[in-house]
Amino acid sequence: MEKNMLSNEQKIKTFKLGIIAPRGFDDYSALYELITPNLAAISHIYTNNVDAGGKTVELLAKNLCISYTIYPIAPQNGGVFISNKKILDDSDFIYIFNDGTSHNAKNVEIECKKYNKKYKIIPFVSNPTHLQKLERLKTSIENRANKALAASESTIDASFLDKLIKIINE
Repeated sequence: MEKNMLSNEQKIKTFKLGIIAPRGFDDYSALYELITPNLAAISHIYTNNVDAGGKTVELLAKNLCISYTIYPIAPQNGGVFISNKKILDDSDFIYIFNDGTSHNAKNVEIECKKYNKKYKIIPFVSNPTHLQKLERLKTSIENRANKALAASESTIDASFLDKLIKIINE
């Protein structure tokens, strides 16, 4: 007699997953390997709309037929982007991708601890294109700041540029 390989027991999709994926994250394979072991339990994915990070999460959700919500980036409220606060509120568990330099990822980790939200930090290396863009931006701002300071241009707030360069260097 042949055994029936099908089972009536199936996990119910009730697990809501949050994913904080920064601009420099675009490793679809790593995300796929992380998500698929628990695929049967995931009912919804919440993420934020940040360049490569958000697009990578969206592509995965579409390919795996998981419903998802992408919150647009909104201004900070108490040190955490409003979109990330929504992800925290709506999710049962959060994966935080962090390249070690992201203040945003650190703030989300602090909020997870504060609200007793389960999370896991996933270290990664930003894609080279993203790092190159940041380096070009930094150089451009430094050059403009130096020119403005040398010319004493009144249209440029040098202290603002100094603060911006400090943020980029962090």
